[in-house]
Amino acid sequence: MSPPPLLLPLYLSLLLALGAAPARALTRLQELYTWRGVDFQFPNAAVRAAAIRSGAYVEGNPVPLDVDVYQGESGQRVFVTLPRLNPGTPTTLATVVEDPRAGAAYVPGGSPGSAPLLTAYPDWAWNRQGDCDALTSVFRMQVDQQCGRLWALDTGRVDILSRFELICPPKLVVFDLRGGDRVLKKHRFPDDVLQAGSLPVTVAVDVRGADRHSCGSAFAYVADVTEYGLVVYDLFNDRSWRVNHKYFYPYPTSGTFNVAGTTFDLMDGVLGLALSPALPQEGGERRLYFHSLASVRESWVSTGVLRNASLFADGANAARGLFRLSEGERPSQAAAEAMDPHGVLFFSLLARNSLNCWVAATGSPYNARSLVELDQDDRALQFASGVKVVTGRDGAPEVWMLTSRFQRLMGSGLDPTDFNFRVLRAPVRLLVKGTKCDQRRGGVEAPQRPSYGQGHRPGSGSWREAVRKYW
Repeated sequence: MSPPPLLLPLYLSLLLALGAAPARALTRLQELYTWRGVDFQFPNAAVRAAAIRSGAYVEGNPVPLDVDVYQGESGQRVFVTLPRLNPGTPTTLATVVEDPRAGAAYVPGGSPGSAPLLTAYPDWAWNRQGDCDALTSVFRMQVDQQCGRLWALDTGRVDILSRFELICPPKLVVFDLRGGDRVLKKHRFPDDVLQAGSLPVTVAVDVRGADRHSCGSAFAYVADVTEYGLVVYDLFNDRSWRVNHKYFYPYPTSGTFNVAGTTFDLMDGVLGLALSPALPQEGGERRLYFHSLASVRESWVSTGVLRNASLFADGANAARGLFRLSEGERPSQAAAEAMDPHGVLFFSLLARNSLNCWVAATGSPYNARSLVELDQDDRALQFASGVKVVTGRDGAPEVWMLTSRFQRLMGSGLDPTDFNFRVLRAPVRLLVKGTKCDQRRGGVEAPQRPSYGQGHRPGSGSWREAVRKYW
């Protein structure tokens, strides 16, 4: 039953007061790139045509999953991963063919960006499927700005959403971004480190020092999402070992996902990894924060524990009691995460299509009351599969995200007429300004949005009024 025309304004006002307002749009993040489907800058038209004929390139099949950024002497480079989830992905590691928008001034909430081409990194030969000396299928990578390196984690698998076929040994490849993209190290994981069904999907790089002289002393922590373990790689000694713990497993009660109206079951284990800054109270050690995809808890462990290979000899774990699990929970599952130099953790709540933060540095409890929602958009923030804190052009930290609508791959598939993939960014200082995550001023007591678990819900009158005054 519709309200009488004369009462329509009052009716709409009541709806707004009751929280039935339209979904919010981005207010702090800026859309830098948007794609319906990604396309590539091949060496020439003939190579492109041959790739299409052979099935090496199937338009609409490539799925970008992660993003990272390097600030070099010649300018900014943006990297994107495209794991070979389905046939027809011609390159698994790519750079964005530079677009003028990439150098434009940051505009909060910015307008939709361009859809630039991607090109193979470091070149097309390095991305030939079936060449085990090259890259096979990369889910995530990490740029090490301090030492000018890119660490690419290669799963060795193709057709991951169907056949899950292992065609090459999984490996970690380190490229020199300052030295012509040459290979600095290639480490193939031994059979006793990864298991038959392993899928290493996330890497976090730990440089043991604050200057370039420390670059040789680095460790990488690798999440094995399907065999529920962590792999530690020691660059100096070129060796790796496996760490097992129950906190790397999925939680059955969190195995059902609902993302933007798509519901699916996925029992994925440890996936999100984030390194804290060095902690003086812990002897200068860092913490590795981690969580399983199918979970609503956060865990952490000192990197000093992980670097001690003797604790994990022969598949044992002599340090089980040194792994920590949050007592509280977040309101939904999360995928990727990253931490800034002030100890603020950034991640996306998948059920909320939001970017959130939590202050780990102050010892704040990890629970719904402690989380802050920084931005939310049901259109632009569906399934943030890549989250990074990078060095911006001005040297200050920025949050970069890649949203992939991955949930649709678990359902009816991507809609080729819709914008499916986005790269978004925002300076950390502007993201956290006025919230408890602003650690430059020790946090503030301004209204947070929304206050999960405190009797308010997104859209409620009291919360809306507080945000209206704040913004």
